[in-house]
Amino acid sequence: MVWIDLNAACAHGISGQCLAHGERVTVQAYFDTDEPAIGALVRIYSSDGKEVASGKTDDLGACTFPHPGVGNYKVVIEAGPEHRAELRLDLTEDRYAVETQTSTGPSRGTFTGYKLGKIAAGLLAIAILAVLVRQFLSRRNRSAGPDVQ
Repeated sequence: MVWIDLNAACAHGISGQCLAHGERVTVQAYFDTDEPAIGALVRIYSSDGKEVASGKTDDLGACTFPHPGVGNYKVVIEAGPEHRAELRLDLTEDRYAVETQTSTGPSRGTFTGYKLGKIAAGLLAIAILAVLVRQFLSRRNRSAGPDVQ
């Protein structure tokens, strides 16, 4: 008997990006399927561990906060069990730069495309294996010839 954990099979990763724009910082949260993390809890912590802001993401997976000031922060995104991401947010004096990415980690395109590429490669490998098995069985049946009794 084989047991399949559907929760693990369907699980997906979560990540995000932080963008500074004027007096505000926006955190965009998304899954590796490129779907927005709707209703995810977002918290921003100062370098000494104090929570300086919190909120929930909207229908686009975005949550906007007032600019907390120059410094290094930790952003925690939580979207349910086993869906947690931590980002480093580095805010410099240039808080009026036009939409500057201020967080570390892979870009959204890199994060969401990685898993899809692996899935495509796996499906291609299965298709090639199926063709090879079919050819092998076909040759084996031809070489065996008809049954004579």
